[in-house]
Amino acid sequence: MRHTLRPVLAALLAACGTPATPPSATTVPATAPGDTPTTPTAGAATGVGDGLTPPGWDRGVAGYIPPGSTTMPEASICPPDHAGLGCFSQIPGGTFDMGAQSTDPSAPGYDPQAKPDEGPVHKVTVPAYFMMQNEVIAQHYEACVRAKACSADEILRDSPVATFGGTDGDLPVVGVTWKGAQTYCAAIGARLPTEGEWELAARGVDGRQFAFGNTPRCPGASPTRDEDSEVMNTCKPVMEVLKADMPEAESERLFDKVGATLSPDQILGMCRRVVDLPSAEKRKVIEAMLLERPTPTEVPECTATGPRYPSDVRLRNPEGIDGLSGNVAEWTTDPYVAYPGHAPLPPAPDARVVRGGSWLAETVWEWRGAARMPAAATAKLPDIGFRCVWSPP
Repeated sequence: MRHTLRPVLAALLAACGTPATPPSATTVPATAPGDTPTTPTAGAATGVGDGLTPPGWDRGVAGYIPPGSTTMPEASICPPDHAGLGCFSQIPGGTFDMGAQSTDPSAPGYDPQAKPDEGPVHKVTVPAYFMMQNEVIAQHYEACVRAKACSADEILRDSPVATFGGTDGDLPVVGVTWKGAQTYCAAIGARLPTEGEWELAARGVDGRQFAFGNTPRCPGASPTRDEDSEVMNTCKPVMEVLKADMPEAESERLFDKVGATLSPDQILGMCRRVVDLPSAEKRKVIEAMLLERPTPTEVPECTATGPRYPSDVRLRNPEGIDGLSGNVAEWTTDPYVAYPGHAPLPPAPDARVVRGGSWLAETVWEWRGAARMPAAATAKLPDIGFRCVWSPP
């Protein structure tokens, strides 16, 4: 089943499509040019079965794949006996406009908050792949260390904000170096995402501003059952009319965008606004609302004292991936260099690209999907974590 709709909208759809299977012959490079991983292969870890290691550690990501198959069988994978490694969602491949620019509202990638290193906007094609739904948590990295597949030397420990070795192993692991993150992913048969893969997951082919849409918002409580009921009751007749008057694929794409871009209260307001309009007008008004960009005066001030649990459905991307905007910033495999066509950036020896912003961000604009930040590969910063991706062989 596809995980491309918010729960409120998913409950209104009678059926979900089946996503295309990722190509088996084409893979995204696991490392940047010149990098040679020195990490153990999946299954090489010791300590399996000691009661401390997540189930399935010895099988790595390959444990998800049925015998004789080269692809994961569904769009979202989270088998019970493999829960120790977290869940993966499929990100459909595609060609998209990578980067952002703040000078021409009529050109691709326009974002008034764009920084110079985010341009020029350029086309990038990424094959389908799978990404962890949540950032790697502390107890899983600790298990990797106990299994002697990861090193405790690559992680922040003696700090009030360190999560490694702390009392709450379900929080994202922070303060891990780029090498430590790369080692963990390789130990389970996965890898760090490239910049292109990370940005496609965060922005989609439609170029949304944040992973969760175009409206800045802070972490908060999920909608209550009463709120969900109100949205469903109000929006059901709107969606029924649109589904009847539009090709199925078009209506589903429109519903996908609504769920990814608008919060439940905005969806409710939208449905109230269009419920009595003719079908064609409904669609025009909805599409206009999806294109609206907030002004800086509408940006909320988010405050946090550390990383949070991945529990806010309003901050997930359409594929159900949490924390791409905010929470902890995330390592990518790529070095911090200028995009093609951009003047060379100031020298940043051994710097890697970090994406997504974090709980330490001064403004929510740092959470934008196009924002790039350099960090020394050896840095153990309290707001940097990571997640892994996997491509079929």
